[in-house]
Amino acid sequence: MTLTALANQGLVLAMSAPAESGANPWVQLIPFALVLAAWTKWREGCPGHLLGDFAFAIWDTLERTVFCARDHMGARPLYYTITPNRFAVASAIKGLLALPDTIRRLDELALAGPRAVLAYL
Repeated sequence: MTLTALANQGLVLAMSAPAESGANPWVQLIPFALVLAAWTKWREGCPGHLLGDFAFAIWDTLERTVFCARDHMGARPLYYTITPNRFAVASAIKGLLALPDTIRRLDELALAGPRAVLAYL
């Protein structure tokens, strides 16, 4: 994921979005600005107002909260891990596995959750 920070608003954004081939640096800032503007206006509802494929995590340093979202079709991967020492996000699992304190096991309850609901219905 690409990382950008807006210290004046107390927000840190990590985002995976399509890379523009041959785009200049100013064009690459637009997706970040749009996501941060959507977050500022709609908070948790902002993914419903975004089009295209994306995955992002926003850390609000003032409220000490994190919000993660990905596009509606799931085109962009978003992996995360929570350990006693950190919360980390990545657009590829290998980024998380490179961290020394990442627990390398599946959360079977998380995997079974949605399937268990569908099986029940």
